[in-house]
Amino acid sequence: MTYFMRFDESMKAIRPSDNTRLRMPTDTGDVEVHVYEAKHRSGGASLVGVPRTAENLAVLGLPANTGKQSPWIIPPFPLLKSAFRKGGPFIRDGKIEHIPDGFDPQKVVVGGEQYRPGPPAYIPYELKDDIPLNVESVDPTDWDIEMWVGGSATRAATEEERSYQLIPWTYYPLGFLDLWLEQYRCYHLDQDIPAELSPPDEDIDHDAEESETPTGLKMRKVELDASTGELEGQHTVYIQVLVDTELDHAITATGHEANGYFLEGLACYLQSADRIDPSLQLDPEGEGIGIYGNPAHVEKAQTAFRRIAETPSKIAGLVEQAEAAGIEFDD
Repeated sequence: MTYFMRFDESMKAIRPSDNTRLRMPTDTGDVEVHVYEAKHRSGGASLVGVPRTAENLAVLGLPANTGKQSPWIIPPFPLLKSAFRKGGPFIRDGKIEHIPDGFDPQKVVVGGEQYRPGPPAYIPYELKDDIPLNVESVDPTDWDIEMWVGGSATRAATEEERSYQLIPWTYYPLGFLDLWLEQYRCYHLDQDIPAELSPPDEDIDHDAEESETPTGLKMRKVELDASTGELEGQHTVYIQVLVDTELDHAITATGHEANGYFLEGLACYLQSADRIDPSLQLDPEGEGIGIYGNPAHVEKAQTAFRRIAETPSKIAGLVEQAEAAGIEFDD
């Protein structure tokens, strides 16, 4: 199956900035990618889209009139800052000269896991059987649509705000941009739509430090470079609980899901109890949580989570302590 992205240690890091045009080299030409907001949300994501242009469609092997229902091949979505690290797959190509339909990044709302803003112009990460592929038959009337307030906080969108451009609620890792491009291409070529792509042969985080506890806590630490702007020189660690492990079962027994939002609740409690530094930035998503900050502070956070993972039997008591301290776990 096609893998569009190229990962190479020779590729320079990119410092994202608002309204930046990037090129993504492929075997069939360069895909034009737009960064609309370098800091769409506090943490590690930019607001990025792939415009529907004749040149982009040609790279995908599609005629120039494909997907007229939308000005994008991939509408704006949060792309993790790790996408711009040294090793690829993007090259800076100047400023955006034309934003599709005069898109205003301030006028965006978030949708849930069933997000599908304009099919068949766009196919989401997970295909939902109850959302038809025919764009004319999609009815978002009952969709849970919200506005971001800050951090992980949201509020219900007003009637006017519900008409704003939708973006996905969850963040998707780097490789899924390839998946979306392949899904889009296959849809318009009337081919079977793939559900997943194989990861690249080379890991983009060439210098990542990985560790895994016997109970099922996985941590991946990376030193941030110029691509992350003012975060350069800081560290980030991505923490997740592996499925069907001792730690996963212990968390589930408390009535919570072992996802990034649960880990965010634990991190907030650790910060409030002065067990990890309050300056650390927390970036939760469905599978895990990214923690950014001073290298020494990130190391201390890793140690704290590692100690928690060593004794799953104490998870229930820790959750009770956190809730008693006013922490709300947003599963």
